[in-house]
Amino acid sequence: MELWIRSQDKSELVEIDNLFLGQNDLSICTRYKQYPGIMILGRYISRERSLEVLNAIQESLIGTYIVKNLSKSGGNMNNVFPILVYEMPKE
Repeated sequence: MELWIRSQDKSELVEIDNLFLGQNDLSICTRYKQYPGIMILGRYISRERSLEVLNAIQESLIGTYIVKNLSKSGGNMNNVFPILVYEMPKE
């Protein structure tokens, strides 16, 4: 997976391999090799807003993967496999 995210304050541009909601679910965070501990990429007013942003990142990732592979395949949709994201059930 190749995903780069610029932090909310625009001071960091980092390659991401994982994202999660941070303390009180009001931030989106990552852990990565170049940074010891947890890095907060953005802080939001509510858990709902954090989830909206995380959903937007997921949709962006899926769309980017399809476009990238479509161009590699010469426009042949038969050779394009979209990225799948499994969402764990609530119960």
